[in-house]
Amino acid sequence: MSFISSFDTMRTVLAENRGVLKHTYVPLKLPHRTEMVNEITGLLGSPSPPNLFITGPKGSGKTATVKRVKDTIQKRAKDTSIAYVLATEGAYTTLNSLARECGIDLKKRGFSLKENWDEFESKLKDSPAIFFLDEVDLMLKKEGEMLLYYLSQRPNTCIVGISNRDRVLSLIRDDRIISRLGPRSMYFPRYDANQLEDILRDRVDLAKLKVDKSGGIAGLCAGLAFGKGERHKGDARYALELLDLAVDVAERAGAPRVKEEHVRIAEEEVETKKVQRALMDMEPKEKILMLHVIASYPEPQPTSVVYHLTNELAEKSEGRYNTYSSRMLYAWLRDLEDSGYVCVERGKPEPGHGRGGSTWMVWLSGDLNSATLTSMIKEVIERR
Repeated sequence: MSFISSFDTMRTVLAENRGVLKHTYVPLKLPHRTEMVNEITGLLGSPSPPNLFITGPKGSGKTATVKRVKDTIQKRAKDTSIAYVLATEGAYTTLNSLARECGIDLKKRGFSLKENWDEFESKLKDSPAIFFLDEVDLMLKKEGEMLLYYLSQRPNTCIVGISNRDRVLSLIRDDRIISRLGPRSMYFPRYDANQLEDILRDRVDLAKLKVDKSGGIAGLCAGLAFGKGERHKGDARYALELLDLAVDVAERAGAPRVKEEHVRIAEEEVETKKVQRALMDMEPKEKILMLHVIASYPEPQPTSVVYHLTNELAEKSEGRYNTYSSRMLYAWLRDLEDSGYVCVERGKPEPGHGRGGSTWMVWLSGDLNSATLTSMIKEVIERR
């Protein structure tokens, strides 16, 4: 027996079905989202389903709900082409992903988006279609709206866009697309602490997880997720990741059950890992410079100062980073606000200047440790 396999046999196993603790697992019943499952199923199951844009904070159950609806409709509508994709790339890549989900192989090299679209449409024939585009805002940021243009022109085609951004439709610059889509909107609110606890209790039961009965592990994870600040408030994904990592901590320690102390250790680990991952994936990379500037000051700073210092850092980077206009930097600042990293508010007017003398102020979210974040950002800047 090898050392690794020997180690594995010594490790405590506390969950019979660990996979159900992953946020990617979609249970048959979704606590506190049954109404939305039924509503979306009813809309998409109608003879002429409307285009639909679903928004709401991360971890509010959008993806799980959509996947449950997709599975239900797929069983009923045998003659309908149904595809779910993560639309995190531009139009060309997303179209290829849709084609693969529909069992269509497109020629990927040397062909334009229009040529691939024509081939895709010809192979779909006259089949009705429902296409789910998750994280559609990322596609739109990468000049992906041309795909929406083609999809909105196709008869008997329903488009379901899913995004964390409330203002996702503002990313579509072509008024013709908005007009053709004529989408309905549906908003998913954050889960409250009690709802998160229900979700976690359900997963604990499904996983047959050994937990400390007196400690209320599900309630603790739910409370930490709900009270964690804007970045994780009501985030079921974060709560599940916290619970899953607590199981890992307990198993590594050889504990007979998951206890509060394991959740506390997991909280520290999961937060660090999430921030590190988010920083490494952050695009455009100049956004990291902006966050670095904000994190470097303990007090709120005028946005104009932040923009100036961000471009100053970019100029000193020997070509690794670019400088941008205030308008573009403002858009990225709002992205950071949407993600819960910063707070942006209008400051008080300066004496003698009336309302026009006020300025926008920005500061780091209270649930972030500025010293730790600054250290992480420096590592990312040095790597890029």
